[in-house]
Amino acid sequence: MSRQSISRDQENDYSFQASKTRREFLTENSGTVLDQVAAFSFDQETPLGNTENFIGAAQVPIGISGPLLIKGEHATGEFYFLLATTEGALVASYNRHHLPRSHATLPRIPLRQRTCGKVQGITQFAVGPNLYLRFDYSTGDAAGQNMVSKATLAACLWMKES
Repeated sequence: MSRQSISRDQENDYSFQASKTRREFLTENSGTVLDQVAAFSFDQETPLGNTENFIGAAQVPIGISGPLLIKGEHATGEFYFLLATTEGALVASYNRHHLPRSHATLPRIPLRQRTCGKVQGITQFAVGPNLYLRFDYSTGDAAGQNMVSKATLAACLWMKES
């Protein structure tokens, strides 16, 4: 295959006609028709200076996740996020990290059985598709092995139900 120059428009390389000419070039050189790429809702010149040899836009599936707690310079609070992806389970993995939001409720659930233990914190570790939790307890003067086992089981059952 000999290298052919991709068409450029010196007056307005982001015009509809310029992108149409490049799509036609691709069709002639690959046999692929790109009609869907030509249908988009933003201003034709939006990619000006950002996308060379512009031909159009592609649709990407979007999922919603949240609310996620954000503490930032320009936004603080719980927000829903739109995630454009074709990666399976990505949106679900963001929804899995609901623990920090419910952390205030969690210590009361498993410790109904015992009054001498208290959840000090829960650390999360994401490994692949799994989320591992480390529960840290204060057990007072007791060694607490039975207490923390029962409390952690109760917490896991509570999370599974909620």
